[in-house]
Amino acid sequence: MAIDTATQARAWGNYVGGEWIGATGGETFDVINPATEEVVGSVPKMTREDAQRAIATARETFDSGVWSGLAPDERSRILLQVVEKFTENEDELAALETQQAGMTIRATSTVVIGYCINHWDYFARAADRQMQEPLEPVSFPTHSYNFVLREPIGVCAGIIPWNFPLVMAVWKLAPALAMGNTIVLKPASNTPLTALRLAELLDETDLPKGVVNVITGSGASVARSWRHTPTSTRFPSRVDRRRSTDHAAGLIDDQEVHARAGWQSPNIVYEDANLQAAVDGALWATFFHQGQVCESGTRLILPESIHDDFVERLVERAKTITLGDTMDYDTDMGPLVSAEQLETVTNYVRIGQEEGAKLVLGGKRAEDLTGAATSSSRRSSPTSTTR
Repeated sequence: MAIDTATQARAWGNYVGGEWIGATGGETFDVINPATEEVVGSVPKMTREDAQRAIATARETFDSGVWSGLAPDERSRILLQVVEKFTENEDELAALETQQAGMTIRATSTVVIGYCINHWDYFARAADRQMQEPLEPVSFPTHSYNFVLREPIGVCAGIIPWNFPLVMAVWKLAPALAMGNTIVLKPASNTPLTALRLAELLDETDLPKGVVNVITGSGASVARSWRHTPTSTRFPSRVDRRRSTDHAAGLIDDQEVHARAGWQSPNIVYEDANLQAAVDGALWATFFHQGQVCESGTRLILPESIHDDFVERLVERAKTITLGDTMDYDTDMGPLVSAEQLETVTNYVRIGQEEGAKLVLGGKRAEDLTGAATSSSRRSSPTSTTR
């Protein structure tokens, strides 16, 4: 069953200080549906100066105390309103996430949206926690009264990747807001639309204007400009990059940086394992969201005694994965997020073969699957290599 989402591409603004604005220079860039290669929206191409203005807005809002000085139970009440907005708009958010990121509608509607709701709900309720928590007094060697004091730190920045755009936005926004911080969020250029739609939903709640600001643009012109933020502004940033933590730590001078590095996890199968269950698990670990997952299980370690049998089972099971229309619930796998990622993966397949890997299934671009409703019934083979 496919969902019809034929709508005109929308021109989006950026959300700063509770207002919808464009880039100072008027520049925009298009957001492409990787499944159909059609434009699904356009967003402002913000400059370094635009980013600095968003930061200043977040700073002013924080200093005003309209959010940072709010009672914890009141912050919790407002954040729970966002959970209601998620629930009311979950079908729309799932479809928008599918259109921009290429994740199947089955995954966005059953995994992504539910995860976002649960995660936001957790932090909305955690926001009601007392800011000062007493600890057990100490009487030796001298008496002391001890307590934990929780306080907002200031302006936070969230720089999020393209593989799970809405989840990553929630990861950054919910905990920062629960503690009374303000935030500037920069979604990835490939996938900014659900972050902007979430900003629209936040605007419909009692959240004070200027607490959340969402801006779009290239990392070079927007995110990197944050390293020049004045040191009088405490600006902790969470930088999600598939590069070294050293690079991330150097991104913003004199500021507190939290870097989340990606990693690749091996699947280890023992001789006494249930092989069919292990095959299914290995395929899920490798091909969920087309393998575009930081902890994707891209390595499979097998005892020699079961290697041939396991690989044969793996290939036969992989042949049943359905490629096709991402808006069809029967589709198992969608496209890579961009032509650049397709080129990268194709190049790695070539390198693997040159280094001696044996290609056992797929290895090249699927044909005639872009946007055709009938394509959802086709069986095609994902790229796969084995050593």
